Amino acid sequence: MSKSFRIAGLLAAVFALSFCAVAFAASKTKVSISDGGDGFGGYVHSKKSRCENRRVRLYKVKGHHRPNRHRDRKLGSDLAQPNGPDSQYFISDDSTSGRFYTYVKSKRGCKAARSNVVKREAPSDQG
Repeated sequence: MSKSFRIAGLLAAVFALSFCAVAFAASKTKVSISDGGDGFGGYVHSKKSRCENRRVRLYKVKGHHRPNRHRDRKLGSDLAQPNGPDSQYFISDDSTSGRFYTYVKSKRGCKAARSNVVKREAPSDQG
C-alpha cells in the first residue's frame, strides 16, 4: 500500500471520528432551585427530554466556601418528573438556615448541571 493511500485513509478516519463527536455531543442541561419553606423544588431543562428525567440531589454548603458536592452535605434527592416543557422535582428539607443548591450528574449524551445557591435564613423570634 502506498504512502499516499495510508495518509488518505488516516485523514478519512480522523474526519469520520470528528463528525461522530459532533453528532453525539452532550446536550446542555440547566437545573433551577427555589425555597418552598418545607423543602426545595425546581425544574430540570434540556433540549433533549431524556436529559430532563434525572435524579436531582440537594446539597447544603459547608462553611463559607464555594459549592463543592464532594465536600458539602447531601440532604436528599428526587427523580425529576415531566411537567409541561420541563421536568419538576421537590425535595423535603426542614433545615432552618444555610446555603443550598441542587446538582444533576452527567449521563451519556447529557451534561451535568448545578443550580444557583439559595440562602435560607433562620426565622426570627420577634414578637
